[in-house]
Amino acid sequence: MSESPLWSPTSERVAQTLMARFMAATGHRDYAALHRWSVEHSEDFWKEVWDFAGVRGTRGARTLVDGDRMPGAKWFPEARLNFAENLLRDRDGSDAIVFWGEERVRRRLSWNDLHDLVSRLSQALRAAGVAKAGYLPNLPEGVAAMLATASIGAIWSSCSPDFGIQGVLDRFGQIAPKVFFCADGYLYGGKEFDSTEKAKAILAGLPGAPRCVTVPYTGSGAVVGESLEVLLAPFNPVRRVASPCPTPGRERWSASHWRSCSPRSTRAPSRSSRWSSIIRSTSCTHRAPRACPNASSTGPAARCYST
Repeated sequence: MSESPLWSPTSERVAQTLMARFMAATGHRDYAALHRWSVEHSEDFWKEVWDFAGVRGTRGARTLVDGDRMPGAKWFPEARLNFAENLLRDRDGSDAIVFWGEERVRRRLSWNDLHDLVSRLSQALRAAGVAKAGYLPNLPEGVAAMLATASIGAIWSSCSPDFGIQGVLDRFGQIAPKVFFCADGYLYGGKEFDSTEKAKAILAGLPGAPRCVTVPYTGSGAVVGESLEVLLAPFNPVRRVASPCPTPGRERWSASHWRSCSPRSTRAPSRSSRWSSIIRSTSCTHRAPRACPNASSTGPAARCYST
């Protein structure tokens, strides 16, 4: 007995997909031809992917190095880009984040809302230090804090508020965060859990007495350290502008970047893909990996790399 598919897209819908558009842009009529071309002409394929995706940054002179080695191949080894800049390219009123905290909390953030929140956070974090840690549920503010951290080239490390105290210290102790984000509590299985006492214990065990910022979620009103509103109060949203950005050894290129409403610039630096910010985000409970011996938490942009 033959089985028919539960659903098949119409030809009109197929023609509207990004894959169909990419095949048309590269002159391939079907997926098999596209796949064969991607294998036989890998450098040309990846150049087309970069351009088609509209990646913001500098691609560099080399596209693929040691393409026949796996592992060992390197794509765009000279590329320079900023993760947050690429994710925040949209500026409009459409939905960027639709958040449901079980059945109790529902929120929507537009791209304009998210951009402004990330902008204010990036200014606040730049003023406060380098490494940042998030002891947060899956909140829009957690996404914004991660993007703000990436925008300035710093380290972001996060874990769920159901982590035990020692598990959090094992992870965050490696980077000695300058700012520690927590929530007043979290929701699970229809129940509300307070996380302020655990946050206080974690703060007491972290080196360097980090600045603590509480993100309101459950509405308990409990604040450890200071509220998010207090952190953001001195900073205004910034606007994106186009400005020439020199790249050593190559032509000047135009890139959107951050500029504060005041004369002081708060541009998000483009970092080499090799020196990109470290983002650890997981809900598992195993011990965090050993800290990179070359990681810096004091320089202008924390870096971790292998030698």
